[in-house]
Amino acid sequence: MVEFSGGLTASAFPEKVQIDRILPPDQRTPGRDRILVDVDLGSLTVSEPFPLMDGDRVFVESVLDERVSRVSLDGQVQRPGDYQLLSGMTLEDLISRGGGLRQDAYENVVHLLTLQLSDSSYVLTQVSLDAEGRASPNPLLHDFDRITVFGNSSLTAKGSVFLAGEVKEPSTYQFYEGMTVRDLVLLGEGFTASADPLHVEVVRRRDEGVLSDDISDVMEIYFEPGSLPVEVGISTIDDPVTSLSIDSGATPASDFKLQSSDRVFVRRLQNRRSTQDISVAGEVVRPGAYSRISRSEKIVDILGRAGGLTGQADIRGVQLTREDLTLGLDLPSAMQNPGGPDNLGVLSGDSIFVPTYNPIVTIRGAVEFESRARWVQGMTMQHYLDQAGGVRENGDRSRSVVTYSNNERQRTSKFLFFTSDPDITPGSTITVPEKSQADGGFNVDQWLTRVMSMATVLVAVASMTGGV
Repeated sequence: MVEFSGGLTASAFPEKVQIDRILPPDQRTPGRDRILVDVDLGSLTVSEPFPLMDGDRVFVESVLDERVSRVSLDGQVQRPGDYQLLSGMTLEDLISRGGGLRQDAYENVVHLLTLQLSDSSYVLTQVSLDAEGRASPNPLLHDFDRITVFGNSSLTAKGSVFLAGEVKEPSTYQFYEGMTVRDLVLLGEGFTASADPLHVEVVRRRDEGVLSDDISDVMEIYFEPGSLPVEVGISTIDDPVTSLSIDSGATPASDFKLQSSDRVFVRRLQNRRSTQDISVAGEVVRPGAYSRISRSEKIVDILGRAGGLTGQADIRGVQLTREDLTLGLDLPSAMQNPGGPDNLGVLSGDSIFVPTYNPIVTIRGAVEFESRARWVQGMTMQHYLDQAGGVRENGDRSRSVVTYSNNERQRTSKFLFFTSDPDITPGSTITVPEKSQADGGFNVDQWLTRVMSMATVLVAVASMTGGV
């Protein structure tokens, strides 16, 4: 069979050929249907062959990947890699065979790791080299030894500079002596279309060993025309608010030499604010993304561009989300008085949501039955609480909260015997919290009872004293 398959390859290990054999039916026992048979091909002869059986699968294993009689040379040498271990070879001989040291080699300390066969651990020996590669000491090498020659550059702490703002690739970059601000911006692949190349800041941290309230210095930098291959439309700026003047004392970017740990910030032009769209969702005629067309654009303007509200809209439930925080809007007031404070200005990235009208009131918390009730004009909070079975004994009625459909909240207020509840509108949620364990607190009714009791006692004592 081996001959039919073209013979063994150079990597074959003929001493172990393994046969996965299915036993004939008469040789099988419960749980024993297959066996493995190892064969040494070198021991087979024509007179003593090893016959195969129907269903046999034969595997010829390969030789081991491990190399013996070798040593490893790594690091700052001309030809790092594995080498044959010759009889009597020393560390100095190996470095010579590796082409000698590179210019960046750190000669003071070379590491030699020697394998301990007893426990497979390594022992470290430090060796020093001179410029010619002579070693002191110069130990004999052993099988599997590993030699590492370190480099000066890898052992030296590398400085860095930080670039942020309106550049295409803001990041931390390696610092090089002689690097200017222009060099760093080139590494950052140049400006974005919103960059202000006339107003760049370099922040340099002061020496921490000097006691002072000031921890950093700020230097003003500008890019002169033609200092970069592509000029960012300085001459096309038409926003009268934008100042094109260069700060007094500012330094040209090509002249300002950076230091390690400097931080460079490229500012955004005043008329190149964020171009994120405003998202309008919910019950509007044309929901979607809308770009600002002026800085004075407001909520009512955007909703008007969206076609206005649908007949299913909850006009009192409109919400504005800005920077992941949600604000409830008073849209009726904003529409009635567009110049008033309720008609907020919009910013790029804002989201406006108009919910569907929901004529349901939800009652939650420390009530007998958490439930929902149909909203009825004029019904008070107490009516809805009664519909939910009333407040449980552990409920704190005086701290009840109403959450409106626009996400605004109002809380019940109480002064002595007088309680004032918020109005209930469609889509509201009434929440009655449980009494806090620390509340054990001040109870007006108990306080008045004690005061009246003390007053009665004082009156009685005064009467007795007057009688005497």
